[in-house]
Amino acid sequence: MTIRIKNGPRNILLIVVALTLSAGCSSGRSIHKACTGTPAEFKLKIKLNKDGSPKEVRHDYLLGSKADKIEVCPGDSVRWRQHNKKSFSIGFATTSPFSSPILVSAPEPGGVEKVLDTILTDSPDGEYKYTVTVTVPGTPNPVLDPIIIVDR
Repeated sequence: MTIRIKNGPRNILLIVVALTLSAGCSSGRSIHKACTGTPAEFKLKIKLNKDGSPKEVRHDYLLGSKADKIEVCPGDSVRWRQHNKKSFSIGFATTSPFSSPILVSAPEPGGVEKVLDTILTDSPDGEYKYTVTVTVPGTPNPVLDPIIIVDR
């Protein structure tokens, strides 16, 4: 199959955006970046089902792709947000790449709940499975179980 592309700034920009998206996220489930020494912030959004239980973790960028697994570097920050006025927590059962094994959301203006923390600089490389627990009155607290991978 042959694809013809007209030359022009708009078409070149679209090609660059498409290549950037595909290079940064090959499967739509994991983001990996080279550790450059400049810390990055990973912005994640917790999506809920209609009953208020957690449905999935998505990126706030990259067209909202799933974030079941993210790859970070020591010193990077991870921010989780949830827009349905429900508090939530991020919990690590064994070892945490953060300073605490449990991170609890704090309310922001507009009914948004947020957790923001930084990967410890001495955090060992490896996978850190965590749970997202959303407080839903009158029901057991449902959870999700995504993964953070620390890689230098």
